[in-house]
Amino acid sequence: MHSYISFDPAAEVNGDTLQALLEAFQVRYHAQHLLRQHGLPAAPKVGNWYPLQAWLDLLADVEHTYGEQTVYAVGLHIVTCSRWPAGLTSLNDALSALDEACRSNVEGENIGYYRVQQLAPGDVRVLCLTPTPVAFEHGLLTGMARKFRPEQSLRIRVEKEATPANSPPLLKWFRIKW
Repeated sequence: MHSYISFDPAAEVNGDTLQALLEAFQVRYHAQHLLRQHGLPAAPKVGNWYPLQAWLDLLADVEHTYGEQTVYAVGLHIVTCSRWPAGLTSLNDALSALDEACRSNVEGENIGYYRVQQLAPGDVRVLCLTPTPVAFEHGLLTGMARKFRPEQSLRIRVEKEATPANSPPLLKWFRIKW
């Protein structure tokens, strides 16, 4: 089983983010059981803060028990459950605000980062150095791309890219094309 370790042991995640787990599970009882099992409330309160490490342990448990596709589904719901800066109207706006959104939902000295590289019109690379599973980040970026999909695009793709061998551990690369 993978383990995911917070860069900052004192870091916290908000209850808004924990709601994504409840949304991703078809059977709410299973999600509530997992939350309780990891020392989190079965009904996390929006605006309250909880240990990030408990959330990371829960994601590892979901990955081990239910598979990467369920972790991906939790990530998909982040865009609708967590806090985002006001006034985002385009995918480029949302991508630019990704790091800020992360800092609105996770508090701590070192929580990681998101960086966006514009490669061409309609083609960006997102680098994220986070302690979360790859499938979670893939789901988060896919959910964001779907929500802010450019009107003129026929389709949008979010794909995991190979991370260069000399990269820091936990750095993940994704490519978004539309």
